Amino acid sequence: MKKINLLVCTLLLTLTIFGCKQNADEMSKYSKAPNVTLPPSKGEDILAGKSFNEPVRPYTRWEFNDDGTFTEYDTDDDRIKAVYRYTYDAERKLLSYVLHPESYEEGYNLGKILSKRSSCVEYFISEGYFSNEQDAIKFFEEEASFCGFENVDDYLKSWAYSEILFGYYTYSSRHCYLVEQESEILKTSKYLPEVSFKELFDKYEIPININPRTLISYITVDKIYGFNFKNNMAVSFSYPYTYDISTKVLKYEKDDEIIEVDLKDLYINYDF
Repeated sequence: MKKINLLVCTLLLTLTIFGCKQNADEMSKYSKAPNVTLPPSKGEDILAGKSFNEPVRPYTRWEFNDDGTFTEYDTDDDRIKAVYRYTYDAERKLLSYVLHPESYEEGYNLGKILSKRSSCVEYFISEGYFSNEQDAIKFFEEEASFCGFENVDDYLKSWAYSEILFGYYTYSSRHCYLVEQESEILKTSKYLPEVSFKELFDKYEIPININPRTLISYITVDKIYGFNFKNNMAVSFSYPYTYDISTKVLKYEKDDEIIEVDLKDLYINYDF
């Protein structure tokens, strides 16, 4: 039951975020993992060789290796979810990490598998989401109809493309956390440095959604670019903005309206 619920949630979340119709032919553009540079490690790495559970997601465990990587496990079945590259700055107690290129490649290859009906059905049956082909096809047919596709094949290609696109944007910047304590649980908080908004986006992970229906894809010194989502469709945008480093307030202009976003509110108590 857990697995089928996760599948349904993933499907609905993906379709909600990216809209139902995408150009699956552009999938190959994202075959290579984003090139993300981590800051250098400094001082003693207190994380190497240790294992930590996350307090909010107790079914996830991070095992830090001695080679600058850590492995993320699903504790329900001890399945490897992903591998990450990381550095640790002992002076600032700052953990920085990014998805390992090999894990990104695995995700991309899975996306290609999910774009083909026979391979997709076989995969979900092997993973226990469905017990037979008929149930899987019926589910995908219902989803395709709901999203306005004429057939399952077009739906699966669009869905797989959205999964890959989501993965690319999710892992296109590094994650930085302040390590607040050492215990069996790795308690961390989001790191919000005193830098420009562009640097914040380029060098540190910011919330991908500054509101539930807006996805930022990239930033220049004076504009933010991305997608707005309405009625399960994505519409690109470019908004002029200003960002106050001291107050952490972002202001951008949308449809002749000035919208303010306090990043401190987005990051408050941002613990795993």
